[in-house]
Amino acid sequence: MAKDIFYTAIDLGTTKVCSIIARIGPEGELKVLGVGTVPSQGMLKGKVSDQEEAQQAVRASLEEAQRYMGRGVSWAYLSVSGDHITSLNTTSSLNGDRGETPISEQDLMSLVQASRPMQADGKEVLHVVPISYTVDGLTSVRNPAGLHAENVDVESHVVMGESSALRNLVQSVETAKITVRSMVVQPLAAAEAILTEGEREMGAVL
Repeated sequence: MAKDIFYTAIDLGTTKVCSIIARIGPEGELKVLGVGTVPSQGMLKGKVSDQEEAQQAVRASLEEAQRYMGRGVSWAYLSVSGDHITSLNTTSSLNGDRGETPISEQDLMSLVQASRPMQADGKEVLHVVPISYTVDGLTSVRNPAGLHAENVDVESHVVMGESSALRNLVQSVETAKITVRSMVVQPLAAAEAILTEGEREMGAVL
């Protein structure tokens, strides 16, 4: 029997700190095993204002979540928010004679990566989300993989956070001996969890 992999997420907010531990069920569903919610301390507008208080709140939240499942965890995804989060749209192009070779998933990954902006002073890129592609002048193409084309352009939405603010958030978690595997902007995580594909395509706002 394959060993269970436990997924942990921590939402370190201004009003509360919430930790959730889950694993993938036999049919691919997410099974929640433990939840811990405590009042937030040492946070102001999404930033750490008191490192010691923030660390205590993270520990208390994790301890409550782990109590439900009777075991500890070693890593987590960290949800971030606050007025230090900024975003902008960028573009990138893939040009040249491709002959008989269609556009591959690897081509698209490289194209999106190329739309990643140069690191701005004091900023760290959190997400590069492709919005739409233009294929040989045809706009609003959702997925050009498998198509033959001379020129492919992508418009991406880039989300960034203040580097020092992000480092302070990570430190608050890793002091509790939890490695931060990745950070995700809270509104994006909520949209992925709640909205259906059809709702996102229609432009629903959460």
